[in-house]
Amino acid sequence: MDKSTTTHSSSQAYWQQPLEAGVLGCRLQTKARKHLQAQQWGLAVKDYATALEVADTMLMDPATQKFAIERYLRAALELIYAMRKYKPETDVSQLIDTIKQRLQPLLAPMPAEAVIAPLIDVAFSPIRDVDDWVCLLLSYENSGQSMPH
Repeated sequence: MDKSTTTHSSSQAYWQQPLEAGVLGCRLQTKARKHLQAQQWGLAVKDYATALEVADTMLMDPATQKFAIERYLRAALELIYAMRKYKPETDVSQLIDTIKQRLQPLLAPMPAEAVIAPLIDVAFSPIRDVDDWVCLLLSYENSGQSMPH
């Protein structure tokens, strides 16, 4: 058996393990948040994009779907923020449309627009307001408190 076949089958087995995928997603988001704090926007974008892919794979498993939707939305929100900081001229509309299309079947009959509203706020609000909100969000998370709604 050649190496590429072995690698491919072992990676497929990995993605079929929701617990391991969840752990990987958590590690990637933690690493990306450290890059955010260090203002290493490009590295944060890379790690958030990978965390979003991990959450996307978890959406396929009914056992992890609810958790995965939350993880997917959070990774997307932070990815959009990191992208705005890394390259302010980037249009994230297509990313938001992709996220909406991906989640709509999982959220029906609830409209995806209601769930992705925070992503739109992060994408299109003045960056100073978004900076303050994300800073508050991350500080609440670091303190173990939930964010007030």
